[in-house]
Amino acid sequence: MMNVTTIIARQTHRAWLTLLLAALAGCAQLKAPQNEYRIGVGVTQPASEAVSLLYYFDYARGLSAADLAKETERMRLLHVRNKSDFHALQYAMLLSVPGGDVHRAQQLLEPLTREGGGQSRELRALALLLTTDLAERRRLEDGVRKADDLEKKLEALKNIEKSLIQRDTNDAGEKK
Repeated sequence: MMNVTTIIARQTHRAWLTLLLAALAGCAQLKAPQNEYRIGVGVTQPASEAVSLLYYFDYARGLSAADLAKETERMRLLHVRNKSDFHALQYAMLLSVPGGDVHRAQQLLEPLTREGGGQSRELRALALLLTTDLAERRRLEDGVRKADDLEKKLEALKNIEKSLIQRDTNDAGEKK
């Protein structure tokens, strides 16, 4: 029997994969740039910053914990030096991986989600997507935490009930 946390983690991963595939499918309909170049063996230059960030997220989620920590620190320093929307979103993506600083990620994303902030429409849409995902993950984590608390309370009530039944049984045995 799987616990609630495992189920939620699987659903979150499926949601991210679905969103990434949908975004890439939409980008596949775009016309390929005339001056296409390679960023790796067999990988073409992304059509936009948003697509580049999706590729980056795919790369980042495959990192080991130690490499992810190094990359997160590298992005933090890069963001401090260059406060562009692109780097803020890139840094927020790293912070949003499980075990990351979700609160800080939401702080970075908040200015990017405002309408009329001067950011590109694609980056704003990606920031909104990530913000929505983070909010949903927090809501689900809160739900899991509440469910765990209720389960502990239920177990405590069951133990109290058992002890009362046992005490009544012992009292009845002593009176005979």
